Amino acid sequence: MTPNDLHHLLTTAGPHLRLVAASWVGDQADDILQEAFLQLAARRTMPDDPGAWLYVVTRRLAVKAARKDKKRRFDERMFAESKPASVEADPAAKLDARLVAEALDTLEPELAEIVVAHLWGGTNFEKIGEATGISAATAWRRYQEALNRLQEIMGITR
Repeated sequence: MTPNDLHHLLTTAGPHLRLVAASWVGDQADDILQEAFLQLAARRTMPDDPGAWLYVVTRRLAVKAARKDKKRRFDERMFAESKPASVEADPAAKLDARLVAEALDTLEPELAEIVVAHLWGGTNFEKIGEATGISAATAWRRYQEALNRLQEIMGITR
């Protein structure tokens, strides 16, 4: 495909494709459209109907970007709305390490692993998620669940 062919496609199909992308991702539509055209230009063989091919690719990229954005906004909202445990000067000073270890042993291994990785390993939830095959949001929810259960087991009230 020649540069003139790409220019012709951009001027004829571009506005329509931009609207398709904008319906999914709003202000990211130009980036999506650019990526679709770059993918077309990088192909060794041109599709029979480049306009239709561009429509499919533009829509696929836009839907993927919209899902990623929705997940990011959900994660941000979830973290922002979380209420941290009350902060004491040194809450660890009141805990008996043996009792904490015994309480951790009563949790499912997946929950105990997340608590240990985050509290003692200093690992963030994104890295925990990558290592365990879950999302960062799921790792955070399981961490909160584990802390709540540990508080119940140890008789700690907030």
